[in-house]
Amino acid sequence: MSLSLPKESLLTKSWQYQRVYRQGRRAGDKAGGFTLIFRDNDRGGDRLGISVGGQRLAVRRNRIKRLLREFYRLHRELPSLVARRTSVQGVDLVVATNQRFQPQGLADIQAAFHRTTGLFPPSDTKS
Repeated sequence: MSLSLPKESLLTKSWQYQRVYRQGRRAGDKAGGFTLIFRDNDRGGDRLGISVGGQRLAVRRNRIKRLLREFYRLHRELPSLVARRTSVQGVDLVVATNQRFQPQGLADIQAAFHRTTGLFPPSDTKS
């Protein structure tokens, strides 16, 4: 398995995001400012989109995006797991955050996914 994250694994066009927003299902942690929106796609592969809102500083927005992309890179099955799919059909997943979501690292991203979906329970070991 390649450790890179190819561009084909990401939503890149605004119409792709709009389709997920209009036709997708939602799961969210409103108090934590973390929402997942997902829908099946016809591409046969999972794709991730990231929407970070409410962050006034570009440095914060970009850090959140980097952390979310890294978590996706490490967990390529993430969209299918969130949508509870095991078929060959792919899933488009948009992770939308607002100003209440302030992760400090991958552990915070993992905890947000766990609160929202029940997946990725936090590990007991600290490194």
